[in-house]
Parts: sequence; structure tokens; C-alpha cells
Amino acid sequence: MNSDNSKYLAGVTELSQNEAPGQSAVRWFRWLVISALLIGIGWVSARPAYRLLKRERAIRLVRKAEPFIEQKDWPSAVPLVQTAAQLAPHHPKILRVLAQIGSQQGNPIAATQWLQYLQSDDVTRADRVEFSEFGLQLRRYSDVDAQLQILLKNDPSDVDAIRLAVRSSRGQGKFSQALAFARHWMELDPENGEVQWNFGSLLLASNHREMELAGRRYLLDLALREGPWQDSAIRVLIGDKGLSRNDNLLLLQIVSRIPNSETTQWDLRLKLNPDGRTKLLSEIADQFKQELDIPRLQPVLEWMAYRGEYARILDILDKRELNDYPAFFGGYVYALIQVGRVQEATALLETHDSVLDEHLNAALSAYMAFTKGRTGECQTWLDQALKATENQPS
Repeated sequence: MNSDNSKYLAGVTELSQNEAPGQSAVRWFRWLVISALLIGIGWVSARPAYRLLKRERAIRLVRKAEPFIEQKDWPSAVPLVQTAAQLAPHHPKILRVLAQIGSQQGNPIAATQWLQYLQSDDVTRADRVEFSEFGLQLRRYSDVDAQLQILLKNDPSDVDAIRLAVRSSRGQGKFSQALAFARHWMELDPENGEVQWNFGSLLLASNHREMELAGRRYLLDLALREGPWQDSAIRVLIGDKGLSRNDNLLLLQIVSRIPNSETTQWDLRLKLNPDGRTKLLSEIADQFKQELDIPRLQPVLEWMAYRGEYARILDILDKRELNDYPAFFGGYVYALIQVGRVQEATALLETHDSVLDEHLNAALSAYMAFTKGRTGECQTWLDQALKATENQPS
């Protein structure tokens, strides 16, 4: 204790000793009140400073996490952001980074965090675009449209906003509106493959002959050029019943030169020769019965399943040791059920239940009970399947 404080305390003691008992009590009461007031004032004035310190620390943590977020290094980023969120949960920078992490991980809760952040004064154009991209994945069309209206009001030629407006309009079935946006987009960026695909496919679906012809030309032009939108253009044209035989043959020539395009070639061969379906499917099944490369076999089985060709799937898989192909086990059991071989499917589920994840095993059992008309058993299996999915990664 320093000398000044010692003298001060000694003086107070001496003064109190010379006072009458009543005077001393009054003086001490005053000191208590004044001290309490001073402490209270100090606490009140300290709280804003404390909050400021917490906020600054939270922002520093977010800045530290940003490189990890860009690299999608979640084990490094998430703890930093969680701590920041505890320090300043409603700060715009914290809400933004929480929303970004959630968006990149596909977490629907991120949409709520985005909407909270978008009410702040810190919002940038890039933020509105980023939320709109994510919102479209969740089909939150009204929330997305509200942000796109702001973007287009600020800049009617904002290509990103127009691109997202096309997607939003298509998602809502507003094809005339989507076509209007796509037309404007074509005026701004005519060499862009994405806008050509959107504009062409919308024209093709217009039910107007001249517009359909124009759309077909755009899509054929895309299909002839290597690029990220070539396959999408080919897919639309395969489903185009108005495409001429010569153009379909041209497509088949193009597709034949594209690596790993077997299923697309089969689609075109079926389109060109629907009467040859049985022969083509038999050839495919024979070709892949001995296939051991799972990545090559997977799209073949998916193609068959999409067309309801479950007997062909069994032709391909029947002679295999299913324990060696766990990825196909569930599909094999489902195919057995579809062709009426329910007893075999039941036996496989009972003897190979460890091959399947619990939720898939329960789901197949539910479906099997449904096919037998056992509604109570079906519901029990469904409940078990839903409970099991709680432990599955999203």
C-alpha cells in the first residue's frame, strides 16, 4: 500500500474516532451510498467497452477463419467461427460467415442466417448473389426473388442477377418470364454457353413452331461444340420428338466421339430404332455380365433401373458374390422385389443384413411389406428407417 493511500485511510480513521457515534454512522452511510453509486456507474460505463472487446475479438476470429473457409477446411474453420458466434452472435460479420459455412455444407439452416444478415447495412452485391444461388438450391423462390429485384433495380444489366432470375422463373414454372429474362441475357452475353442452352431449351418448349426451330438451332450448335454445355444440349435434343432423323444420326456421331458416353449412345439408338429395344437390351446385359469395374458398371445399372429393366439388372448381377459388391446389394434386392422374387429378397435381407446400412435395410423391408399389403409391418419398418437416418450424414 502506497504512502498516500495510508495517509488517506489514517485520516479517515482519526476523523471517525473524534466524531460522535451518530455523526459517524451518518458519515459511513453516506460513504456506502456514494461507493455504491460509483461502482454502479463504473459497471454501466464498462459494459459497452466489454461488448466492444468481445465484438472485436469475434471479428478477429472470423478473419482468422476466412482462409480455412475458402479452402473448405471445416475442422480448422468451424471451432473459430463457433467461438466468434458465442462472443457476438448477432454481429453482421458473424452472421455472414455462419451463413457461408452453412451454404457450402448444404445446411438449410443457413438460409435463416442469410436472411438475418441481409437486413444489415453491410450487405454487398456479391452477398445477394451468393444467397440467391443457395436459396435456389432450397427452392426458396420468394426470398430469392426479393434479392434479385434489388439487384436488378440497382443494375438492370446485372448478368448474374438475370441468370439467377432465369433459373428462379424456370423453377416456378413461369416459362414466359424465364424466356423474357433469357432473351435479355442473350443480348448481353450471346457467346455464353449457359445462356444459349437456357434460351434454346425455353424456345424449344414454347409450342410455337418458329420459336421451336430457333431453339433447336441453338441447341444443335451447342451439341456440336465441345464444352461444359454440350452434354446438356444433347440431353434436351434426345428428348426432342421433332428432331429430324438426320439430326439424330448427327447427334449419335457426335456422342460416339465423347468418352464414357455409352448410356447416351443407347438412348439415341433406342430413339432411332424403338423396335430394336429388346435386342439392344440383351446386347448390353451380355456385354456387362463379366464387368468387374464398379465405376463403369454403376451408370449401366442406373440406366437400366431408370427404364424399369429390373430383369436385365438381375441378368447382369445374378452370378456375382454380392458380398463383394455391397454398393449393388440394395439395388439387387429391389430388382428382385420388382420382378416378383420376393422370397429370395426376404432371404437375402435376413442373411446379408450387415451388407446394407441399417436405414436402407429397413427401407427395403418396408417396401417389401407394402407389396404384400402388410400396412402395419410397413409402418414399423418405415419408422425404423427414419430413426436410422438420424445417424446418417446429411
